[in-house]
Amino acid sequence: MKLNFAWKSLLGLICILAIACLIFAYFLPQIYNQLWIWTILFLSAIYSLSFFIFLKTVGKNPKTSSLVFLALTVGKMLLAMIFFFVLVMAFDIKSLSFALFFAISYLSFLILEIIVFIREIKKTYN
Repeated sequence: MKLNFAWKSLLGLICILAIACLIFAYFLPQIYNQLWIWTILFLSAIYSLSFFIFLKTVGKNPKTSSLVFLALTVGKMLLAMIFFFVLVMAFDIKSLSFALFFAISYLSFLILEIIVFIREIKKTYN
């Protein structure tokens, strides 16, 4: 199975975030939070599912791809907010480092998603 740009870039981002977690855990343990790994796993799962749905939709009907992209983005944002608030409220997390890591991770996945979206749409219409 040949991996296209979307899957390669998603795997690359997951590796970068995992390496960042390891670096922080080793060199700055006072900043590191064990929930960072769960954040990466959660965001990786929802973005993998999103990429799968989006790439299947673009292949079938390119005209509805922007609507699907918007729906997937809103759904992921709601899931991410629920995940964050459950962790903060249920586990009583009072760590600014977790909030910053979550925001940085979410925004990096979102930027990657936008880049993949633009690239796939250009490829479809060319």
